[in-house]
Amino acid sequence: MTRPTLTRVTVYAVVLLAVTGGRGHLLAHTLGGRYPWEAWIQDTLWFALLILALKGLDWLLHGLTKRIFADNAAGHALGLSVRLSALILGFFPFLLSTLQIHPQRIATKGTPADRDLSFEEVSINSRGMALKGWHCPNPDSTSAVFVAHGLNANRENFMEPVRLLHDLGHSVLIIDFPAHGDSPGRATMLGLHEAADVKAAHDWLAKQHPNMPINALGYSMGASAV
Repeated sequence: MTRPTLTRVTVYAVVLLAVTGGRGHLLAHTLGGRYPWEAWIQDTLWFALLILALKGLDWLLHGLTKRIFADNAAGHALGLSVRLSALILGFFPFLLSTLQIHPQRIATKGTPADRDLSFEEVSINSRGMALKGWHCPNPDSTSAVFVAHGLNANRENFMEPVRLLHDLGHSVLIIDFPAHGDSPGRATMLGLHEAADVKAAHDWLAKQHPNMPINALGYSMGASAV
């Protein structure tokens, strides 16, 4: 690898680290939580693969348009227009959907104890994964509620409704969906597959609180899963 090429690769790597890290830390600051360094590295590598895919697609389109259009200024301009249109109409919707399906992970940094709630750490088995959660039992409860968070969030971001429900006399369970918070996984299906996680949470609550009604409160992606 020549020195100019090595310099360009270094610059690209620094820019990617800055962009992914900036977005991740901004989300963590906005939502409440922390952006783990290992998630930062994984997201940077993922963005790098997307950029390489974009570069490869542009290279293929460039070769194709050179064969189709005349080798003059008008042909070059037309070929460039076709390449840009294909990239904008085809690649960028794919990029946006990919970013939704593979959200940046914002991990928890606090616990329900920060809101003066007694709780227990739980692990809910669903789809071959151990989903991390908090169970806030209420000794006077006559029903239990599962709280389902939204896309790009985590269980800590929804501690206010958990506290409110607990104060109203309910026992409450909240988990991190796959690819969110402290749960494993790298992809989300925006509620489609997460419905199985809701069912697993329901079954866990039903065992912990037999003969009690089980309710659910969902937000955004969590609401679609519920």
